[in-house]
Amino acid sequence: MAAPFDPGRFSMRPRFRAIAVLTLLAAPTSALAQAPSPASPTCSVPADDTWTQQEKIAWARICSDMIADFTAEPGYGGGMDPQTGKLPENQTLSAQFIATILTDDKYRGALKRHGVRVTGAQFTEPVDLQNIKLESELWFEYCNFEKGADLSFLQTTQPVAFNHSTVTGSLRFFTAQLGSDLHLTDSVIDVVNLSGAHIGRTVDLSHSHIGRTLELGIVPGGALDMPGLDVGVDLAMREGVYNEVDLRGAHIGHMLDLTKSNVAGELKMDNLQVGTDLKMVKAVFSDEIDLRYSQVGGELDWRGASFAKDVDLTAARVSGALELGSALQPESSDELGPARWFPGVRLTARYAKVAIIPRVSDAWPDKLAIVGLTYDGIADTDDDFHAWFKRQKYSRQPYEQLATVLQARGEIEMATNVRYAEREGDRDRSYSEQRWLLFGWLTLLRGWIGYGYYPYYSLVWVVGFVLLGSLMLFISGEGRRNGLGPYGVSYSFDLLLPIIRLREQHYSIDLAGWVRYYFYAHKIAGWVLASILVAGLSGLTK
Repeated sequence: MAAPFDPGRFSMRPRFRAIAVLTLLAAPTSALAQAPSPASPTCSVPADDTWTQQEKIAWARICSDMIADFTAEPGYGGGMDPQTGKLPENQTLSAQFIATILTDDKYRGALKRHGVRVTGAQFTEPVDLQNIKLESELWFEYCNFEKGADLSFLQTTQPVAFNHSTVTGSLRFFTAQLGSDLHLTDSVIDVVNLSGAHIGRTVDLSHSHIGRTLELGIVPGGALDMPGLDVGVDLAMREGVYNEVDLRGAHIGHMLDLTKSNVAGELKMDNLQVGTDLKMVKAVFSDEIDLRYSQVGGELDWRGASFAKDVDLTAARVSGALELGSALQPESSDELGPARWFPGVRLTARYAKVAIIPRVSDAWPDKLAIVGLTYDGIADTDDDFHAWFKRQKYSRQPYEQLATVLQARGEIEMATNVRYAEREGDRDRSYSEQRWLLFGWLTLLRGWIGYGYYPYYSLVWVVGFVLLGSLMLFISGEGRRNGLGPYGVSYSFDLLLPIIRLREQHYSIDLAGWVRYYFYAHKIAGWVLASILVAGLSGLTK
């Protein structure tokens, strides 16, 4: 017997459920990916409802320990560079958004170990992050800050970066306390203020333009203000373009590197302290450089650098070598090349102390003011030291300093030549000042004993006076009359030098006529010559 008909066995509802499930599984996943979810599955803290869509996306990435990278997000600006054009509106983040996720405990507690990293964002209002304490990294890459950013009094043990970015207005880190690194590389910034800031490791400003640049150069007013800055390791400013730079009273624990940079404004570095080297290699300086009372623990390297205006090293201390490069070195060589000085530029190094100075024939400027400069050594010696001294106003101290160093190296002859040139300078100055008595005295010392440095000059005068006396005896006939022979050479010699008595009979001869008066002068000349010789040998004329 056939089973009774059961409508439930052929119900269509289970079939509809199966079809619906298969349809959902077959839906293209790309359609779901077109609108990124503002909340990441790994983010435990949802975005605020008042945030814009891009801020929700940024928070989703940051909360997931990822980079909020608008250059990679679909539907945004791609790889647009904020230094070449304005970023799209949909890449704008509010200053309040950044401040909230950094200071509100709800969001700050959700930050992971890589902190806040934003790429390709735009900020159209001032970013105020003053007086906050960061517990994670803060990185901005390829961002545009239209009205500046203020991180004054910031405290953090983590790195902070504004790389490849544009800041219109000021980027302030006034008295900020950073335990790690500060990176401001490859950026264009109107003003950077690091006054009184403490950076535990390195400050990197390399390849940046501080002071807005145009085709004709830097707009006046942009500045890099860093007085009182304290950097634990290095201050890197390689291959950058900077307007006025203020490093007065700054302390750099290791190296300050300005290699291949262009500084258009004044470079203020008085009372600067650098632990090791101050490198200014192949840099271009268009205004004055003030290094008064600065201290450099290593080398001060100016090789290949260009100086358009005066440099002041008054009372500076350089514990290593001052490097200028050879003036004869060709520009096309692989070496760094010589320092280049515009005509009329002056280097002042009064009362400075340098461990080792360059050769005097190296690339020094046309004008020097180095009275009081002391140094322990010289890179190498040159015979042509006269040109070096002609670059400066005459003073005895630079001569004495160079001679002392040369003598300590064992180059006695060169040291003597320098000291002789010093006395020549005294003689020239007495002439220019019309001090005729002093000029006459120095001329006498010069001719008779070489200022005491070449006493053998006196032998020429002794021979000359002896021969002159003999000639007088011959012309007058007194030599024959007194039994001295026709010339009386021994008599002339005996009367010339008072410290020598060859024959007692010579002193009882009474000459007649005019020759008597000549020998009065002959004896006086001998006394004067002997006195000057003794004074020269004892060092009284040097």
